[in-house]
Amino acid sequence: PSLIIVHLAIITAQVAFGGGSVIGALGMPETNPVLFALIREGVAGPLLCLIAYCVDKKLPNCRQDWKLFIGPGLALFVNQFTFIVGLKISSGILASSWQPSQGILAVIFGWCFGIEKHVDKWKLGGILIGTSGALFMIIYGNHDTSGNTDLWHTFGGSIMFFLNCSATVLYLILGR
Repeated sequence: PSLIIVHLAIITAQVAFGGGSVIGALGMPETNPVLFALIREGVAGPLLCLIAYCVDKKLPNCRQDWKLFIGPGLALFVNQFTFIVGLKISSGILASSWQPSQGILAVIFGWCFGIEKHVDKWKLGGILIGTSGALFMIIYGNHDTSGNTDLWHTFGGSIMFFLNCSATVLYLILGR
């Protein structure tokens, strides 16, 4: 496909994800957020398969493509689930401070999986700067008024957001 089609597809996907987040935020007070994430991811996969069939006019090879369907779908669900649970037990400031770790985790996971072959002093420096920036946000910039800032809420939220960011990176690695 042309570069314009690829970029339009990416923009459409991002708008759909953003729209899903807005709808989820508006409907969350009355709905179980984990069930909502499960339904959203469960509907998105078959819908994307239907769109792919309409565009390509051929069925996927289930024996070869199941890893491209199940793996990223599971990673996306874990991403949503751990983010929602993390927000419930900690704060939005902690959630936002974890998001820059995705680039750091991508380099680390890529190196562990053998995808990232060249890790030099610049990448290690970037990892150190990213980590120190996140720590600075948590330690010095945490003016949260939600009441979820004690050690256990912060620790539990950090575990959830680490899993959230790890699942995002695994989604990108598995879906490539």
